Amino acid sequence: MIKAIIWSITLLFSFSYSITLQEVIKLAEERATQIKLSQLDLQKVQAQIKEVKSNLYPKIVLNGNYSRIDKNLNTGFTLENQYRASISVIQKVFDKTVFESLKYAKQSIKLQKAIKNQIKTKVIDTAQRLYFAVLLRKSILGLKKETLNYWKKNLEYTQEKFNVGLTNKFNLLRTKAQYNLALSDYKQALSDYKKALIDLKRFLFLQEITPPQEDLKKLSFKKIDFSKIEKKNPELLVYKEKINVAQKQIDVAKATNYPTLELQAEYRTFNTIRFPELKEFWLKGYTISLNFNFVIYDGMQKKSKIIQSKIDKLKEELNLKDKLEKLKGEYEKILEDINTLETKLEALKINLEASKEALNLSTERYKYGLTDIIEVLDSQRAYDEAYIQYLLNLYNYDMKVFDLHLLTGYEF
Repeated sequence: MIKAIIWSITLLFSFSYSITLQEVIKLAEERATQIKLSQLDLQKVQAQIKEVKSNLYPKIVLNGNYSRIDKNLNTGFTLENQYRASISVIQKVFDKTVFESLKYAKQSIKLQKAIKNQIKTKVIDTAQRLYFAVLLRKSILGLKKETLNYWKKNLEYTQEKFNVGLTNKFNLLRTKAQYNLALSDYKQALSDYKKALIDLKRFLFLQEITPPQEDLKKLSFKKIDFSKIEKKNPELLVYKEKINVAQKQIDVAKATNYPTLELQAEYRTFNTIRFPELKEFWLKGYTISLNFNFVIYDGMQKKSKIIQSKIDKLKEELNLKDKLEKLKGEYEKILEDINTLETKLEALKINLEASKEALNLSTERYKYGLTDIIEVLDSQRAYDEAYIQYLLNLYNYDMKVFDLHLLTGYEF
């Protein structure tokens, strides 16, 4: 059983090719469902622009009609078979709502692009965090493997000493118990590592994934001025575009106060009866008309729409102001957390080195019979705890760096 576990983890780390952070980001951009949905929304808005533009082009309408009148209804002054045909060209000469609607649609594209960028940023951020979660579990797994090997050697050594009467049964049993505990911890760490890989694999829509070779490391930290966050933060950019869209919506509502002018040219033909001969003949001809339309009073409907549009814009401006204040607070807290974690990491690194040295000394003392297994257990446990605490704080530090970079949409 032990050999099978050792073989499986060796296989995991034995690939000559392994996935990297850059490949994870690339795959996330290509495969994430949220980005694909956002792209479809963008295409929909582009189609809406074409729909609005269609109002600027002339419309050509072809119409045909055939009617047959029952003989019982025919008075002799109408035809049994009546035919009508016409072709019309209709062109809007002036309609301010069309032009404002076109500006609104174009502004909506900018909004959708900002939303797509926001989604893309979050997808990249999630992919990186999942990747670093794999690195964390990989590092913990490496520690547990090292601990398992350590107690395996100790068990073999204690068993040999017990066989020749150089140690008591208590030391042997405690060593066996610690070895089994180390084996259990190793299996749990292996399971956690595999589950972290599964999370990353599912997020990238991959059937299989090659485990990364690199280890968890401290990300470089570069302080970012808040002015850059104000310019680059994806959420703020979305709010700003929403305000611009709301303004265009106000302009569209105001445009309904303007009159409209439409030109229509029509050529038509139909059969009829000529009087007094009562003979069938065809009439042909064209008409040209200008249609002017101006609503003087509509029961305050236009004014109500303008008021509603202004309220929508005001709400977006309040949302932007609220988000800006929240980001300032987040920015300040992230910087405090990074500074605190950086100081703590230095202390934990020193503590880890001291714990490692204490374990080495305890191991040597035990080999020479200068102490019992209890001291070794305490030293080894202290080393494991110091190592894991260091890894967790290193991981938390990296997550805070990601938090900072997320504020600027990873543009730094």
